[in-house]
Amino acid sequence: MSILLIATIVVALAQSINGYGLFYEPGAVITKLEVAMIMPEIPAAPGIHYIWPGLQPNGANFVFQDVAGDYNGGSWTFSEWTVDSNANYNKTDDVTVYLGDSIDILFSLDTHTGEWLNRWTTTPGSTGQAAGETYTVASTIALESQSAAYGNLTQALFIIELQEGATWNFGTLTFSNITIEAQTTSTDWCYSPYRDDAFTSISGETKVEVHDNTYTTCKISYIDFIAPGNVWGKTR
Repeated sequence: MSILLIATIVVALAQSINGYGLFYEPGAVITKLEVAMIMPEIPAAPGIHYIWPGLQPNGANFVFQDVAGDYNGGSWTFSEWTVDSNANYNKTDDVTVYLGDSIDILFSLDTHTGEWLNRWTTTPGSTGQAAGETYTVASTIALESQSAAYGNLTQALFIIELQEGATWNFGTLTFSNITIEAQTTSTDWCYSPYRDDAFTSISGETKVEVHDNTYTTCKISYIDFIAPGNVWGKTR
């Protein structure tokens, strides 16, 4: 399974890239992805660490993603990206985020216009509050023309991306309150995501509903990506 990695295209890095991911593949158009990403510890050097949820087509030649990274060194920043395999990209301004912040993310397709809404809000945790961070809301529209050439977005991704010798040294990564909506009546995909690279993850309660014999909603209470050396993850 391939992933269109953001900075590979943008800055043409020659260094090796490693990553871990889960791919939910309903085999149909995804019309909504909603998730809260809980910010982990700031990673230690070396390298660049990215964590993100996003959407891509089967061809993995376009990705719509909301990304936290430490490429500025010593802190997490967050931004929205759309990237294609021709090195065309759009990126919003970086927002500094902190350990314990909840970033609530919504990707939603207007099936009449083909436009995608991306809305995200940051709710500060105790570290962010101590730094003077405030609640933030932002939204953008990705025009139909940005993704039409690459096909429907049919894969929901949850990714850790490691570059320039980075290692997974920031503890457990949690995605919570996950909803994936797809234009299919199939349900098996919600219980059996494709796993990219060998790592441990723990998923919470999973519920699937088929609506009007037309579309399916997959809801997962949380997914923990467990860092090496921390087999059991955090206590719930």
